[in-house]
Amino acid sequence: MTVKITKPQINVREKISELDKPSGVAGQAMLAAETPQEQFNLIGAGRRNMLINANMTINQRGTASPVTVSANDNQIYPVDRWRTYANSTDCVATINDVVLPNGHRVKSLKTVASGSGAWIHPFQTVEIESWMSGQTVTFSAWIRTNFTNQAFRICDGVSCYLIGDEFPSDGQWHYMTASYVLPNGMTTGFMQYHPGFGGACVANDYIEFACPQMELGKVATPFEYRQIAEELALCQRYYQKFDADGQDFTNIGIAIATNSAWYVPIILPGGRMRADPALSYSAVGDFRVTLQHSNTNAVTSMMIGYSNPLHPNLSVQAGSNSASNGARMFGYGSSTTAWLAFDAEL
Repeated sequence: MTVKITKPQINVREKISELDKPSGVAGQAMLAAETPQEQFNLIGAGRRNMLINANMTINQRGTASPVTVSANDNQIYPVDRWRTYANSTDCVATINDVVLPNGHRVKSLKTVASGSGAWIHPFQTVEIESWMSGQTVTFSAWIRTNFTNQAFRICDGVSCYLIGDEFPSDGQWHYMTASYVLPNGMTTGFMQYHPGFGGACVANDYIEFACPQMELGKVATPFEYRQIAEELALCQRYYQKFDADGQDFTNIGIAIATNSAWYVPIILPGGRMRADPALSYSAVGDFRVTLQHSNTNAVTSMMIGYSNPLHPNLSVQAGSNSASNGARMFGYGSSTTAWLAFDAEL
């Protein structure tokens, strides 16, 4: 007995055309990836943004907004990890609450030139690690500016390069991206992410940016929001601050008497810093060494006595020094706005 099996005819041409589906930039990159790790990076699994405080929510320094930045002064932080300045002219930096065209309510950093200069220069430093060598990184951000010849720029530890397309200078928000291959042989030091750099500026020229991101791979992925507690912990690797927080005569640490100085071991609340930190404070007279409310001595000088990225030790002069004085409290005097800070920024 013969059994015959038949199948409906198919249109081979149609089946082949079904395989030729349109694919965007991200899809093409996924198909072209040669390893699972490349695909992992492309879809942004895990932590992606190599920038810290990208949503500008952490401001340990308490910098008021707006802040005037003197010409060529590259040490002003409108918020943690972000600096900005202009060449040959003052500028004004503001942190703003903005609503982007995608509907997200975020913070932006705006730098406005006060006069004529060679450039406006917002930036963040990024520590270099050996695994970054030869990797492709992609910059992205929402950008708003009113002057021409501006684009992303990277300083890779060797040289600086403008990358990607020029930003539209129409004063409207635009989502911009650019990619760059990091040089081989990167081991130590730092590089810089510049969300805008280029031609000369005149008074009232500005660059404003929001949601900046620097990530591995050739494709920009959606902006990574992090919780404030996590962002603060990342910032404290570079800067930590003790603040009187409106209270006077409160304690910071224990002062141990020696014949040369009071030594104050500090336990940093945010843990180990990037390197041995430098010390700064509101005013030396804001601090005291005291035995309860008696035997109180105002601090007359203060410095780092022993450097350590986890437990810096202060050397404090206050009253007469003698090892027989034992242990006392080191803390704030009558000032309610005093502060003590440790800085390990790049």
